[in-house]
Amino acid sequence: MLRPLFFLVFVVLLSLGCRSTYHSVNNIELLDMSASIPDAPSVYDSIIAPYKLELDAVMDEVIATTPVTLYKERPAGTLNQWFATELLAVSDSIYDGKVDIALQNYGGLRVPEVGQGDITVRTIYEVMPFENAIVILQVTGDQLMEIIEHIARDNGWPAAGFTMSIRDGKPLEVLVGGQEIQPEQSYAVALPDYVANGGNGCDYLVDWPRVETDVLIRDAMIDYLRRQYSLGRGTVSVPVIPNIVRG
Repeated sequence: MLRPLFFLVFVVLLSLGCRSTYHSVNNIELLDMSASIPDAPSVYDSIIAPYKLELDAVMDEVIATTPVTLYKERPAGTLNQWFATELLAVSDSIYDGKVDIALQNYGGLRVPEVGQGDITVRTIYEVMPFENAIVILQVTGDQLMEIIEHIARDNGWPAAGFTMSIRDGKPLEVLVGGQEIQPEQSYAVALPDYVANGGNGCDYLVDWPRVETDVLIRDAMIDYLRRQYSLGRGTVSVPVIPNIVRG
């Protein structure tokens, strides 16, 4: 009975291709494994290996460097703060207005650390493998406090644009841009569509005013870091003081 080698080739190509938005498979040939194909490894050599080499060249492009290892920690590790700070800059660049705060749920960062040295396209895919788009919530000060209280109960998220201390699961000394939150003031909060659509216990956000974008966080961050690197500004600014502390 013939067993199609096509399935194996397709699965391997898919597993490689899903890690990048820069490539697509345009031509697929059906190959049946039988006595007429005695040398199966040649299929890898002729079809898969060249594609993998091309993909690796893209994924291994250096787009930033970090002088120290960045750590994902609660309530505010250096990886948390760096990622959120970059998300704030990216979101501000695509929004018609000023973005005050950027948030990423803690579980959305999928690696415990980013090692000292080069940060590549592959690094960002490993940190943020999800197809999450940026959403800008337009909230009042009271609504913003509701979000911050949620973050405090969850012992801290990657965040930029505000500072606070957490004591017994409650936020204290909350400052946005160095100022106390004004209940009736309007604030723009950038976050993943996963959270805006109710993920991570955030069902209360679903009906709040928002600006939807089709900009994927991961791809936007890669493009932003690449531009900064080309301008000679590719070294990560490591936060010295955490923006969220335990009170």
